[in-house]
Amino acid sequence: SNVSAIRAEILQYEDDSGARPIRSVIPLENVLDVTDFNGLPPHSICVIIDDGTPPEADDDAIAQRIFDAKAGGIQTFGSESGTAVDSLGRSYTFNFERPTDIAFTIALDIDTGDGYPGDAALKQSLVEYATSIQQPGTWILWSLYVARALSVPGVTRVDNISINGFVNQDV
Repeated sequence: SNVSAIRAEILQYEDDSGARPIRSVIPLENVLDVTDFNGLPPHSICVIIDDGTPPEADDDAIAQRIFDAKAGGIQTFGSESGTAVDSLGRSYTFNFERPTDIAFTIALDIDTGDGYPGDAALKQSLVEYATSIQQPGTWILWSLYVARALSVPGVTRVDNISINGFVNQDV
């Protein structure tokens, strides 16, 4: 079974009410004989599951879906765990991860011209954009936020951008 099959299986999870609380699944695998750059042990998988804060999916149900989809003999890795049961009634612990939300701030030095709707509108545009593109495991790319700022009417130039205090002046 490949990581795409594991991802598809977990995304099909429904709770008892029929809701699907899992927003994203990022399966990582290490096929090497040594620990990889993600910190995964040799021949292991780590499934990162975003199901909200606080978590909305049942840990045992997630473990069962990992068990049902993963290849035999591959260990799971992560700080969260649940119990899966095989067809003979034997229990197994499977590990996975949930992402940790990280707040970030963006500061921009901008030039404005006619039609600029004001700083509150610019901030709202950047917040909406961040909400739509920032997913677990993705980089915060300053160039995307510069482009978004330049799409706001009246913003004519972005001179500097700082994300959590790291300044890039080559914008």
